Amino acid sequence: VSQSRYKVKSLMLNYAFNFVDKVAFYVGAGNIRSQKAMERIGGIKVREEIVAYFGEPSRLNFRYEIYK
Repeated sequence: VSQSRYKVKSLMLNYAFNFVDKVAFYVGAGNIRSQKAMERIGGIKVREEIVAYFGEPSRLNFRYEIYK
């Protein structure tokens, strides 16, 4: 993650943590780049889920969580 992207993500997470103790992200099973990025910013893969987004077929997604 570039330095500026990391800073923006940190700002967004810190803002969210003013209101919640955990933030969840869903990443496509085939999206290796985003999976690695989630892990670099402290995301923990907690489960696999089949998710159907509006107008799209169901797909395997990984749920990552970041705790305060």
